[in-house]
Amino acid sequence: MISQLPAFLYDGQTAARKAVIVKLTVPGYIVIQELGTLARYHLKDVTVSDRLGSQPARVDLPGGARLEIAAAAEFYAALEASSGQAQWLHAFEARWALVLLALLVTLFLGWAIYIWGIPAAARVVAFSLPRDVDKTIGAEGLQLLDQYMFAPSELDDARRASLTELFATVEATVGADNYYQLEFRQGAKMGANAVALPAGIIILTDELVELSVNDEELAAVLAHEIGHVRNRHALRALLQNSVVAGLVILVTGDASSAGSIAAGIPTLLARADYSRDFESDADLVAREFLVARQIPLHRFADIILRLADETGSRQESTSLLSTHPAAAERALNFR
Repeated sequence: MISQLPAFLYDGQTAARKAVIVKLTVPGYIVIQELGTLARYHLKDVTVSDRLGSQPARVDLPGGARLEIAAAAEFYAALEASSGQAQWLHAFEARWALVLLALLVTLFLGWAIYIWGIPAAARVVAFSLPRDVDKTIGAEGLQLLDQYMFAPSELDDARRASLTELFATVEATVGADNYYQLEFRQGAKMGANAVALPAGIIILTDELVELSVNDEELAAVLAHEIGHVRNRHALRALLQNSVVAGLVILVTGDASSAGSIAAGIPTLLARADYSRDFESDADLVAREFLVARQIPLHRFADIILRLADETGSRQESTSLLSTHPAAAERALNFR
């Protein structure tokens, strides 16, 4: 095994370099020989660079001096033989199968964090936040939606009163300990829809009222929206999207995209493309209400299928009629 190698020594003060001999004859030490003089350093006092392809080996010495050894392979082999310091990173890089395995593991971990980790963290945070946060987001969200998505309701006072009474019945049945507030709006850009905002604000559009055949259908829809509030789905969706957006900004370095993220909050609140789990959770609350009030389960199925026919080929999803899962699949659970 080669134990001494030619190298260049930089003193760290000037750009000049000196030709020296590096010896690894004493275990645990690196010895530098220059014109009959010797300097010895313990390996724990120096920093040996990781091996990188065919690049020269670099050893940073105390005081700012540096060694560069062109015969890197021989140096690292002698270093391992002398001190047992193996270059695991280089050994790993040299085996493409391991590199591919590491890439696959990294991709799987990233996918797992996106699918399970971020939603789980968002759930914990959402249920940990004080109600004042919900109230602030809900109030500001309603203001933004009124500005961009909705128009004033044209329902007459008598119809509003009857629906408010209906909502009170739904709230008393499945509202748990939350405080809820029913709002009436014209759908404008959204059409027939119902939206649940944080803090218990639930918006019912005139178009959805017109689409319904009876109030039992609307009661089932309102119970579904209460289910979103009970499970804090809107807040969790905002948190999840904020985390993902933050990661995108971190990776790309494009901080200007933060403005577009903020601008998209009204759309996210109004067209929350809830996950399959979110929709299923909210559907369970609708079922809970229908069973408790002895209302036929198909009332909810009827209105979501009618809403699916109403939206037709329209691509955007709504908070009530989400594509995850499909309306027909959800309706089967209420037949």
